[in-house]
Amino acid sequence: MKPSPITFRVAIDSWVKSNEPFSIERAEALHAMMEEMHETDDSETFSSVQRSLLFGWSKKENPEKAEKYLRSMIEQNLILDSFSFDKVIEGWSQSSNPNSVQKVHDIFDLMKSCEKAGTVKPNERVYTSFIRAITKEATKGLAEESRAVFNEMWKLYEEGNKGVKPTVFTYNSVLNACATSAEFDMDVRSKAFEIAIRTFNELRNSREKPDHVTYGRMIQCSNLLPEGDKRNAVLINSFKMCCKEGLLNSYVLRDLQESAQESIWRALVGVSDGDVNIEDLPAEWSRGTSKKR
Repeated sequence: MKPSPITFRVAIDSWVKSNEPFSIERAEALHAMMEEMHETDDSETFSSVQRSLLFGWSKKENPEKAEKYLRSMIEQNLILDSFSFDKVIEGWSQSSNPNSVQKVHDIFDLMKSCEKAGTVKPNERVYTSFIRAITKEATKGLAEESRAVFNEMWKLYEEGNKGVKPTVFTYNSVLNACATSAEFDMDVRSKAFEIAIRTFNELRNSREKPDHVTYGRMIQCSNLLPEGDKRNAVLINSFKMCCKEGLLNSYVLRDLQESAQESIWRALVGVSDGDVNIEDLPAEWSRGTSKKR
């Protein structure tokens, strides 16, 4: 009596989740046996198995193998989900492969093709992951590209895909893309700063609320401006808003110290000399909690 597809699925899932040596390879061997013994008419089970293998290779930090299963699922007309694309994009973003950012674009374009075909409905997480991933490689048009993706999310949301509505994590990812433009010429930096301010103000006026990452990114974005009063004003106001909201932590303090002149950041924290730790500053400035992802 041959094992059923569901039996194979349970065994494969167990090996994928196992920390034993060569566990993912054993899962693949079972998958090969499953394909030999059964037709793929049970699309739900076969989809679940390939998705499990995709996640398994993602966990092993092998985006190439994870992508292989994603493309296999598409070719076999199996059931797709947004999370599978997200895991492959995330895998390539963490890869040392010199072509990793291009790989990210390829997977994102593949997802959009599947979306047009009606086989997948992207969510906020995969779009945000894409913005984060392309920020790995600083380019002159990065701020504009990230904002264009952000705008596309709103368009899809207004057309009925409620799962793609931008969150604070999306806003922060756009701000991060803007901050990376500080190494370019003033024309690029000015455009990136305009995008950063617009994105920040939209976040403050939305139901989503800024978190400590938001203020850290805005402090970094002050570096997009030439040295002077305007740059200092952006930095100082961002820090003061962060403290007012009770969101100051060691990461924001680090961003402040790296972005501001020492005389400015010491005046802001009220410490004239020596090292500064969060524990030394008013507890009211750090009373809030912040989301992590």
